[in-house]
Amino acid sequence: MRSEDVYVVGAGMHPFGRHEGVSGLDMAEHALRAALDDAGVSWADVDFAVGGSNVSGKPDSLVSRLGLTGVPFTTVKNGCATGGVALATSVSAARTACSAMSSPLTPSCRPNGCMPAPTT
Repeated sequence: MRSEDVYVVGAGMHPFGRHEGVSGLDMAEHALRAALDDAGVSWADVDFAVGGSNVSGKPDSLVSRLGLTGVPFTTVKNGCATGGVALATSVSAARTACSAMSSPLTPSCRPNGCMPAPTT
């Protein structure tokens, strides 16, 4: 293992589809908690977080749901590349020793009408 190696140790996802009454931030919280469980860590173990969304609200507001631990949270926004930018930012933080356990998240919940339902 090299010192610049960075590993993904957990992943989580909310079920795909339209979910009435469930916000993009609700879905993001679900996915992040699943990723933490998958990694066998808690939110308190995360020492750097990155998030971005074009339509689902402010990802940094998730800290109020997950726990106010004082974790630095960086918000990124780059259109369809937001997820990649969040991941790259987390990797950079790990490689520069700013972070041992980072969490990138990018909730995306499109409003009704953007993706029309199939017609029969």
